[in-house]
Amino acid sequence: MGCDSLKEATIVTADGEIVTVKDSDAPFSNKGKLFWALCGGGGGNFGVVVETKVEVHKLRDPRSVVAGRFNFEPEENDGGSFISAMNAFYTADWPEQMTIDTSWLMQREGKIGVRFLFYFDGNVQEFERTISNFIVHKGLRKQFLRRSLHEKSTRFLHETLVAQWEEETRRSLPAINLWQIHSSFVLENDSNTIVSVTAIIKEELDRFGELFKKEEAEAQVSFIHSGGQATKKSRTATAFPWRAGVFHTSFINFPDRSLPKAEYEKAYYGNNHQKLQKVKQIWDKDNYFKWDQSINLPNKATVFNSSSGSVTMPEFHGPPEEDLSDVESINEEALTDLKAGQQWEHQNLPTGGDWPGLTMDTIIGRYALTTNLGPSWQM
Repeated sequence: MGCDSLKEATIVTADGEIVTVKDSDAPFSNKGKLFWALCGGGGGNFGVVVETKVEVHKLRDPRSVVAGRFNFEPEENDGGSFISAMNAFYTADWPEQMTIDTSWLMQREGKIGVRFLFYFDGNVQEFERTISNFIVHKGLRKQFLRRSLHEKSTRFLHETLVAQWEEETRRSLPAINLWQIHSSFVLENDSNTIVSVTAIIKEELDRFGELFKKEEAEAQVSFIHSGGQATKKSRTATAFPWRAGVFHTSFINFPDRSLPKAEYEKAYYGNNHQKLQKVKQIWDKDNYFKWDQSINLPNKATVFNSSSGSVTMPEFHGPPEEDLSDVESINEEALTDLKAGQQWEHQNLPTGGDWPGLTMDTIIGRYALTTNLGPSWQM
């Protein structure tokens, strides 16, 4: 995870001051708090970052890395093997040296496919053993083995990452509103969660494909593989709290404009949101750096009441320099369940030819109706 590799950042603050913060700064100093906030606290909240230094991680085998990209589609008369293969893939306990991002696609021809983008920190023999051990579906296993590229550097890895994020950025920030990101969530890979999610995704993509069979339309649901080293830090070690999640379908890197103003901070940052507000008061007390989903100042914060479902706006008391651990906790699980239910209840879904395509709001809402989201779904 990028925020775990940050060593130093130089930032221009709202006062015009050029400040450099480091991972070695005292945690409860103002600089230490700013460094903590920059590690996963979103962009444009505290100033303009003009320079960063990040840690370079050594490969397990300095002479070898394996990477690749391919599309996987169900065969005719599939009989359910495609969805079974994807469920087995998502619930597998992959080793730390393997990272696999996937995107479910419904394209113009009306067929579902899944794009795989994978990187393996090791040699080709280790990679092949890993794939053989973890992929049961013969067709999918064959694709992994055929579409992999073994090289002595990370050049291909770098180029594919750049290509992936350029594509995702274009779709995330379109010049016209033909593309829209819908609700964000982080999920663990237990069987009940994965089976429910993939079933809903397939159903909605099939419906999208039928409605837009003859039109220039595409729907996409992306899973970003996390877990591994990211889970070894605590939820409060950085501003990014969702450490237990194995797959991210979205987070602050993919802003969800449908999130209500009373909830987006808690959705992105969980119980860390009040700590971020205190850092905001230290470094941007006049709220110079703001946007639709920026970190609020403490006196504009909202607090969720898990028992009543109400939201209040308390005043902030106490000096901003106080220990960041002195914050009020929210019930993240209860907030997640409430939000999912509310989105479903208030979602106005068009019918027939007016249907806008797959929405992640729909997926979350429908899932909330069938099971308690619990800690596996973290908004």
